[in-house]
Amino acid sequence: MPTPRVLMSKIRRALQLLADSGLSTRQVAAVLGISKSTVSEIALYARTAGH
Repeated sequence: MPTPRVLMSKIRRALQLLADSGLSTRQVAAVLGISKSTVSEIALYARTAGH
């Protein structure tokens, strides 16, 4: 079964919440309705890209 894709709007929102609000990955995941590991991956990709 293929992995469902995360919408770009949710990726942007996750990065905003992590950077500006100081929420944890668990809290961001709950707000957006995505898994904690997905939020962690988004943050890792952003750090790797230098943002």
